[in-house]
Amino acid sequence: MSSVLCAESSNASQRSTQAQYPSAVPKRRIQSLFLALNGYRLTAGQVDVTQTMLAVAVGDLIEVEFSGWIRGSSKKR
Repeated sequence: MSSVLCAESSNASQRSTQAQYPSAVPKRRIQSLFLALNGYRLTAGQVDVTQTMLAVAVGDLIEVEFSGWIRGSSKKR
C-alpha cells in the first residue's frame, strides 16, 4: 500500500474515532466515572490531572506509577 493511501486511511480512522468519542467529554469525567463506580472520587486538581494524563500519553509515567497516583489522588466516598 502506498504511503498516500496509508495516510488517507489513518486520517479516516482518526475522524471515525473522533466522531465516536467527541472531545467534548473531558478525560477527568471519564476518570471520575470509573472511580465513582468503584466507590471513590478524584481529589486531584485540574492541573495535576492534565499533567498526569500528558505524562501517561507520552509514556513518561508507567502503569505502576499511574496506579500509585490514582491511589494518592482519590478518596473513598
